[in-house]
Amino acid sequence: MRSLFAAIALLAATAALSQNLPLERIKLPPGFRIEVLAQVPNARSLALGAKGTLFVGSRSGGTVHAVLPDRSVVKVAEGLSMPNGVAFRDGALYIAEVGRIYKLAGVEDRLNATGMPELVFDKLPRDVHHGWKFIRFGPDGKLYVPIGAPCNVCNREGYALLGSLDLKTKEFQPYARGIRNTVGFDWDPATRELWFTDNGRDWLGDDRPADELMFPAQYRNQIFIAEHGSWNRSKRIGYRISLVKVEHSKVISYETFAEGWLQGDSTWGRPVDVEVLPDGSLAVSDDSAGVIYRISYAAPK
Repeated sequence: MRSLFAAIALLAATAALSQNLPLERIKLPPGFRIEVLAQVPNARSLALGAKGTLFVGSRSGGTVHAVLPDRSVVKVAEGLSMPNGVAFRDGALYIAEVGRIYKLAGVEDRLNATGMPELVFDKLPRDVHHGWKFIRFGPDGKLYVPIGAPCNVCNREGYALLGSLDLKTKEFQPYARGIRNTVGFDWDPATRELWFTDNGRDWLGDDRPADELMFPAQYRNQIFIAEHGSWNRSKRIGYRISLVKVEHSKVISYETFAEGWLQGDSTWGRPVDVEVLPDGSLAVSDDSAGVIYRISYAAPK
């Protein structure tokens, strides 16, 4: 009964939070709606468990949370250093902090057992600058881990790359170099091509350099990008979710899918990551508002 009351209280708190956030300002294509799925402080990277649990990393606070299918929220790890990256495989949650990779085996069977996870790999650089990580398993079963440049502009050996970690042999190999700081990547399910974002250097002016790079049928096998938003530009941009359409391994269009977190020069939220949920809806983390949104589609009647 305790867990039931906790879930009810959490849902009530989420509903109250939803009323305080100006969700009506979010512009979406016809047929789509946005709601608050859960309240999670500093919500960053997302990973979906086998039983529908949504795991949420953070860049501050040192905590990893889990959003259960009933929308209740629990802590699964704490006391870590910028545990931004989360990935799920074979019943285990993998967590990337600045210099280490951890593992929580059988995590969905012991969600209330908060504690220190098992150390898996500790040979990553400890630089805090661009040290927080986004991680994901590749089609080859290896864990892909970026190592961002520890500066704005520099050329240092062993940095500005995306590497693969073989969890069986603990061998870490560079996969792609010249990537200053990627905070999002995934593989095309059909072609297995790797697509990734790359955040360019700062202080070259408002428009330089450019950062690089489901729903109804036209949205399937396409790329959604959570644009966290500029921080030092004279006129702010980003703070939205964009849709990149791909045909035959070529980008054919880049368009805004959801916007409204930026109002003039004022902001009330910052999208960070996206994850497709079991029901086909899209979860979006927001580290500024401290929530997870759910974007769903209902065909117009």
